[in-house]
Amino acid sequence: MGSLKIVIALGFLSLLSGQTILTEENDLQYDYLIKVKFSEFRLILINTDGKEMVSFPVALPKKMPKLPIEGWVVRIEKDPWWYPTEETRVAYLTDKGITLPKAIPPRHSRNAMGKVKIWINFITPGVHPAIRIHGTNDPSSIGRKITRDCIRLHNRDALTLVKIIQGKLTKVIFEL
Repeated sequence: MGSLKIVIALGFLSLLSGQTILTEENDLQYDYLIKVKFSEFRLILINTDGKEMVSFPVALPKKMPKLPIEGWVVRIEKDPWWYPTEETRVAYLTDKGITLPKAIPPRHSRNAMGKVKIWINFITPGVHPAIRIHGTNDPSSIGRKITRDCIRLHNRDALTLVKIIQGKLTKVIFEL
């Protein structure tokens, strides 16, 4: 029991510092659970009592990942820069004839991150580490399988979600 108290205390201190320490012990404790339900194109925020707090429509990856996937929110970034991967830059050039720079600043019309980016540390093996939950510069994408791995929300929904979970230990599950 003493080691569990230390782990929980370290988890709380890590929240204050902006870094989360992930262990099996703090899998037992979280303030919120984000469930992304692929079959419903929905992100659902659940509190520790199992009560649904909010639910938002999302855009999903074109290619279906192997589900379920679990992780923890480790960082929230408002007005984020977007650093498109090389694969994304090639796809934009090939599919749309658009040359993307290596970095796109906040509030730029081509910044696919929208108004907020939620970083996740995945504990499921084999998950691409750059998958994020974020806003969008393309509201028409919501409700479609269109992304290159990330989960997109309308900007207003992403900001509402962040307002609730900011500073809280939040578990993330992607499921069918």
